[in-house]
Formats: sequence, C-alpha cells, structure tokens
Amino acid sequence: MPPGDAAVVDASVALKWFFRDEDHVDRATAMFAHFMSGKIDLLAPVCIRSEVPASIARGYSGPVTSTIA
Repeated sequence: MPPGDAAVVDASVALKWFFRDEDHVDRATAMFAHFMSGKIDLLAPVCIRSEVPASIARGYSGPVTSTIA
C-alpha cells in the first residue's frame, strides 16, 4: 500500500496476530508491519474491542479467569 493509505481491520484480521495457525496470517502480519512502520493507518469498528477479547477467550483451551477475560 502506498504511504498515507488506510485499511479497515475487522476481528478476523486482528485475531490472526494472536492465532498463528489461521489462514492468511502472512497477509495480516504484513499489514501490521506496515502499520507499525507508519506506511498505513489501521481503522476498526468499535465492536472490535469486544469481539477480539471474546474470541481469544473462546480460543484459549484452559480455564477462563479474570486475568484472561
């Protein structure tokens, strides 16, 4: 993406940063690297704040505690 571009990230993309066995992890990782280097901005809907933690908690195989939830 050229400098100054922005991408909209939904929970499925953000979760690829945590769950490395997902499809297209390489694309999600590259997008995050572009964001970290200032090449793009990332935008997300407000609901991502609840969708990502909820999905991480569901994907975790151990007991859900207050430190995870």
